[in-house]
Amino acid sequence: MRKLSPDKALEIVRRRLRNEPVSTIAADLKLPKSTVYNYLSMSQEVADLAFINEVEGELAKLNEIYYDGGGEFISISDGAKRFSKVLSHYVLLPQEAIAQAILNVHWRRLNAWKRRKG
Repeated sequence: MRKLSPDKALEIVRRRLRNEPVSTIAADLKLPKSTVYNYLSMSQEVADLAFINEVEGELAKLNEIYYDGGGEFISISDGAKRFSKVLSHYVLLPQEAIAQAILNVHWRRLNAWKRRKG
């Protein structure tokens, strides 16, 4: 398998998570489709890094809005409110354990999505 930089591997996963076609990703990154497919089927670590980067980006945006005095303009969905209650129930667990649980769920969802998409 062709060796890619970590950034390029993350870009493949990140773009596929946004439902971009493999053919588009391959063309844009000047890679064979087989390389893109190989990286999409790689370990949980690559998917975890892509997910963490996406979450970090979202948190940075919300942090900027909140601390610029626009906190009242952040729209919070019912799902987010429910998730917040779930997280608060486990507040005594180490943060690493909570993070691992979230990454595990994300990995299972990715695998289910890959099986569904074929």
